[in-house]
Amino acid sequence: MSKKSPYGECGKLILSHRNLVGEIPEGIGRIHNLQVLDLSHNHLTGSVPRSLERMINAQRIDLSHNNWLTGSIPPEISVNNGPRAKCEYLDLSHNQLDQDPAPLPEAKHWDQLQGHVWLGHQQPAS
Repeated sequence: MSKKSPYGECGKLILSHRNLVGEIPEGIGRIHNLQVLDLSHNHLTGSVPRSLERMINAQRIDLSHNNWLTGSIPPEISVNNGPRAKCEYLDLSHNQLDQDPAPLPEAKHWDQLQGHVWLGHQQPAS
């Protein structure tokens, strides 16, 4: 018997522009059926939770415009390999993150990426 998530069958969690403050809880990764996670345009602090790797059905993750997310980006959330291969969109821009997510595929142009990873202040040109 498999253990059910207390979060049920949540497919989308969109909490952008809600003036949320504090850290993203590590338990966010327990929402296994989540396809869209949008916590953009808030005042979130701390690091990007490693538990995001457990959200294997996520197609879109947007943590942009929080300004105070810090530290390094866990390699587990790379969109181009492993459990994140389904993820088509990952936006971590407008934060205080230390580095690019790793490993990214070797590609000379952004449009060659399976997903789009934006860390800077503007989207890359296609």
